[in-house]
Amino acid sequence: MGGYSDGFIRAFQYGTSQVSHSKWEVVNAHKGSCSSLVVESHYIISGGDDGVVRVWSRVNRQLISQLSNHSRTVTSILVDINNP
Repeated sequence: MGGYSDGFIRAFQYGTSQVSHSKWEVVNAHKGSCSSLVVESHYIISGGDDGVVRVWSRVNRQLISQLSNHSRTVTSILVDINNP
């Protein structure tokens, strides 16, 4: 799974020899690049050039919540391991 410069989040199915086509994608997850990504057991957390942190459901990839109080690119995301 990865974040891309077109703002998409994509997941791939890995085979025995090569990476296959995209398994699924979140279209336009961010305006500009998706610059950071954390994958948890139930959630996908993404940050972008637009300064927004978004929380997605890992099951159906629907947007759950967003935080837009950053004025610059979100370069990393740290999840609280004591209180996920």
